[in-house]
Amino acid sequence: MNLTILPKNLIEAATRAQAFVDDKPTQPIMGCAIIVAANDEITITVSGKAMSYVGRFPATVTTPGTIAVNAGNLLTAAKTTLAGQGIISMDLADNLRIVCKAGKSKTTLIGLDPVTFPAVPTLDTGAVVTVAGPVLARLIDQTIKFAAPDDNKFGLNGIKFESSEAGL
Repeated sequence: MNLTILPKNLIEAATRAQAFVDDKPTQPIMGCAIIVAANDEITITVSGKAMSYVGRFPATVTTPGTIAVNAGNLLTAAKTTLAGQGIISMDLADNLRIVCKAGKSKTTLIGLDPVTFPAVPTLDTGAVVTVAGPVLARLIDQTIKFAAPDDNKFGLNGIKFESSEAGL
């Protein structure tokens, strides 16, 4: 994998990825973002206990590839070491290491094999419901008090929405 990316795009990708990673992942791979470089963009995939995120960001990809990298480390490197140094180059080296360079700065991130990352559910784009923001806020406000605060029991802490001809 070999690519170049603007710092603002890498910071945005890393920030969004970090927001979806669980605070204390049970397995190291669950704290990672999967980076897929292809077709002049990177696709960042993150999956937590209850949510998944997939985002696409423009990049110039010379050699396509895929790697899993700790989302927190990626964000730290993007914001501190590499920011303000110009265009960032990312190269996949031996032993699943990503060498990131920008200007005089160089950071090496240790990656993991992305094959062990859990499959992300696909989005059914055929079933779309449009709800006005104030209506959705009122629905959530009226039902959230009945959701269990225990985040280990997903069946109890979620809210189910059903749509019909009459509404949501």
